[in-house]
Amino acid sequence: MFGESGCQMANHFARPGRLAEIEYRNPGLPGLTHGNYSDAGSFLVRHQQRSMRPGVPMAIFELRSAQSRCKEHGDRLTWGKAIVRSSWAARLCIFALLTSLGSGVAQTKEVAGSPKVRECGSLMLHVPVEQEISGGQTNEYTVEVQAGQFLHVVAVQKGVDVVLSIEDPAGNSAVRSDTPNGSFGAEPASIIAKVDGPYHVKVSVLSPSASPGKYSVEVTDLRAPQDQDAVRIRAEKTLSDVAILLAGNSESQQKSNEPLKQAASDFHQLGDGYEEGLSLNLLGVLASESNNKQQAQQYYEQALAVRKTAEDRYGEAVTLNNLARVFSDLWQKDKALKCNQDALPIWRELGDRPGEAVTLNLIGRAQKDLGQNQEALESYQQALAIVRGLKDRSSEATVLNNLGSLLDELGEKRKALDYLQQASGIYHDLGDRESEAITLNNIGVTYMGVGETQQARESLQQALTIRQQINDRNGIATTLSNLGLVSGQVGETYKALDYFEQALPTAFCFLGS
Repeated sequence: MFGESGCQMANHFARPGRLAEIEYRNPGLPGLTHGNYSDAGSFLVRHQQRSMRPGVPMAIFELRSAQSRCKEHGDRLTWGKAIVRSSWAARLCIFALLTSLGSGVAQTKEVAGSPKVRECGSLMLHVPVEQEISGGQTNEYTVEVQAGQFLHVVAVQKGVDVVLSIEDPAGNSAVRSDTPNGSFGAEPASIIAKVDGPYHVKVSVLSPSASPGKYSVEVTDLRAPQDQDAVRIRAEKTLSDVAILLAGNSESQQKSNEPLKQAASDFHQLGDGYEEGLSLNLLGVLASESNNKQQAQQYYEQALAVRKTAEDRYGEAVTLNNLARVFSDLWQKDKALKCNQDALPIWRELGDRPGEAVTLNLIGRAQKDLGQNQEALESYQQALAIVRGLKDRSSEATVLNNLGSLLDELGEKRKALDYLQQASGIYHDLGDRESEAITLNNIGVTYMGVGETQQARESLQQALTIRQQINDRNGIATTLSNLGLVSGQVGETYKALDYFEQALPTAFCFLGS
């Protein structure tokens, strides 16, 4: 399911390509990857320039930010790849869209011919069942239902993204629920039965590579239908349909605006604060993605109030992180820092180490922007210790790069080089060529700062080669400009001018696109 956090439209926050509720994304760890769109959104990272010496143009240092890759179209945090690059000709910003219960435990058995489908017994009204599930697996339960009865089932995700479906006695699909809230929270499904008999409730993890996790499933209602049931069925279907739209391109994602507004209204009418808060948070993600930061702020503030009232602590933390990203984009860095500092104890209370690490990285970013460099250093170091403990290599590299940037700014360039080279090696091992190029560019800039122009040129040339191979036009312009600065630093004026001339059309071409 889609995660909320996010990066906006982040990984995550979540399955590849999905929008996340939180405004940042990260391909690493389960907790970091799905943000709720399992949250994701976009987070602005201020570019850093470095002056080599008085009178010399400033080199371009590129930063990485923890953003909901998880864009959660739901609620889950991810690491952001929000990268802001700047060339000497123009400042170019790129936003990487950096924020869900049965009888006693039944014996399970594999269905013949389907080793990944397990029969888990029957579900009884108001008796939740908790179970573990692995990637590519389906757990199947039965519920006796009479024709005309309203059946409402809720699966609560506890660290794994599941799909909840109900089939009639003949095996025909009655409803399928995959709401955009990542791997934490409620996954509801409701039907009005058309025939008598045993209905099949299935809890599935679609991705074979997904890490094992827990969930609980419960029949919360089994009764004669009421007027409000039609509203609930409609609203739940809307959220599942929205998850499909959010998995598409930006045009498809924006089509989910009106359905989400209707869902938020329906869930408000039903008094369902969890689903209302999720819908409002996703509206904030979409607004932020379309660069309407003021409207995003309004949606996030509404979502935060609803989630606090509903005592949805996970959702509250997700929305605080998303709101912080909006404040950061609006250059209200003090408010961004306050929101992230409010989110941090919630992640710790929940025992969510990935969420804690993402938030510490964001806190470090805000502290750096506010000139609180020593505090930023401590925040980054705490985040680094957590992601290393989680063995999340991608997130480790993100923090290492940010630490290198900060230490470079503090004048501790040898330490900065050590962190940047560690980050570059990890990105190389992971095959993340774009990130490797960013870090190589930063290594080159740092070498320039200590006057080691040959090493600077070698690192920048490696970055340029990768960027040309992946057709990163903005990155090409950045690195060409830095190569020009290196040449100018050693008195090769004509070669410097040549690099600058090559950078100009590339930069303008990128701006035009």
